[in-house]
Formats: sequence, structure tokens, C-alpha cells
Amino acid sequence: MEREPHYPGIIYAQRAQPEATGADAISLAARQIAETLKLSAIVCYTSSGTTGLRASRERPQVPILALSPIIKTARRLAIVWGLHCVVTHDATDLDDMVNRACRIVADEGFGKPGDRIIISAGVPLGTPGATNMIRIAYIGSDGQSGI
Repeated sequence: MEREPHYPGIIYAQRAQPEATGADAISLAARQIAETLKLSAIVCYTSSGTTGLRASRERPQVPILALSPIIKTARRLAIVWGLHCVVTHDATDLDDMVNRACRIVADEGFGKPGDRIIISAGVPLGTPGATNMIRIAYIGSDGQSGI
């Protein structure tokens, strides 16, 4: 059904309006940026699962990877529309966050060296319910790091 030519228009017409929160605005912006720039994936760091749910609600035309250090959260998100969940350790800093996201996107087959991705997360890292950051990154030539 998702390959049907009219599907994107139907989804767009049914898309819920974001709530007036920073996290909802970031999820909306991530979808718009990913589709405008034709990025390979949207990557959401999520502890509680809320960031992944918000990204899914936008129904982007690119894959969404939900990265969580909590296996229970990843299992719960596994049945959510469009989410590909990966259990991983929390990033230690912003560079680690970008490198980890790029490596996972490449390892999971959603991107290749030179592709761009968008990352949403909460800063300080590991703080549940604090989605307040968005970053565009290139997957490095080694497929293991970000630029």
C-alpha cells in the first residue's frame, strides 16, 4: 500500500498537527528537513520512547531509527509505524552521538558513506523527555563515523 502513488497525499492529509512543544516542533522539522534534503534516515535517541513516537507520528518518507539504551523501550517501540529500533549504549558526548548514529545507520543498511542523516536527541544526553536538539550529519567515508 505504501508504494501506491496516492499514499503520500493520503498520509499528509491525515497527519496530526504537532502540539506546541519544542519536542513536537523538532520532530516536525526533522521530517521536513529529511524530505527536503532527501536524507537517508532520521535517527532519534530515546530513553522513554517519546521521541520515537513523535517521529513516527510525522510519517516521514525516510526510515526512522530509534536508538535506546533501554531494551524495554526498544521492544515497545518495535511495533510502532516506521520505527526500526536498535538497543545501544547512551552516547557520552555529541561527537559520540553523531558517530554512533552514522555507524548504526550504515550497519543496519539504511545509509552508506557520503549519505546524510538527521539526528534528534535531548541535551544533556540521556535525559528522558528533553528532546531539544537536531543535527544533520554525513556518514564518513569509513561508514563508522560522522562528519
